Amino acid sequence: MRVIILAAGMATRFRQQPRGHTSLVAGEFTALVDELDTCGHKCLISIGDRPLIAWTVDRLQKKGFDDIYVVTGHNHHRIYATIGPRVQYVYNPFFRATNSLGSLWFARDKIPRGGGTVILNADVFFEDRLLDVIVEERNSPVLFADRSRTDVADYRFRLEGELITAYGKADAIPDGTVDAEYIGVGYVAAAHTMGFRTRVEDLVERQGAYDRWWEDALYSWVAEKRPVYCRDVSDSKIFWGEVDNAEDVKTIRQWVSAHPHVP
Repeated sequence: MRVIILAAGMATRFRQQPRGHTSLVAGEFTALVDELDTCGHKCLISIGDRPLIAWTVDRLQKKGFDDIYVVTGHNHHRIYATIGPRVQYVYNPFFRATNSLGSLWFARDKIPRGGGTVILNADVFFEDRLLDVIVEERNSPVLFADRSRTDVADYRFRLEGELITAYGKADAIPDGTVDAEYIGVGYVAAAHTMGFRTRVEDLVERQGAYDRWWEDALYSWVAEKRPVYCRDVSDSKIFWGEVDNAEDVKTIRQWVSAHPHVP
């Protein structure tokens, strides 16, 4: 099973001041933005004893995922200096203009014809038990989500059974109508990889959608009433966090500090 980690972005949202209620105390936001500027990339922010992307690669390799590609762009050299030749790389030279769909387009020939592909955003922290859930998954294509976090959901799904029927942020799926929060990880089985790759190519090459998210390739299937599944991780009580902002870093660090023996 191949893994593609998307790590080309510039973390522009991270630098936005939090609005409304926040757990950050005076000076924490500025300190975390300064830390981001120092390390050079959101996936290089320190979580416990190592950078975020090192957690991801360590956990993947411990579970036997050795076929790993990282799509880089912004500060590629710093990511390489952190994880080195343990993985293979694809470089997106247009990282300033593209979003994750454009990055995946640069890695489109790494989507294998004869095997499944896990695609994940480099700013996601997760317990290694999530990888067991991925290996056991039989539906495809599937996006992993959490039904327990609907009250604080950022990117939201509506579901009918296991199928995704609607997707979006609060303007598209208001509070009270959310079924699950997307966690930033997906899986496409061998039976669907070529169709998925073709859709990525179509969106970028013919529709100019290089500035959209990689998941839009699957959301376009939902719009066509083609099945795209959601796998809920809340039953397994798997901790995860996506680093969109400084407060997310604080939350993940607190969890790691409270669980020092979790691999």
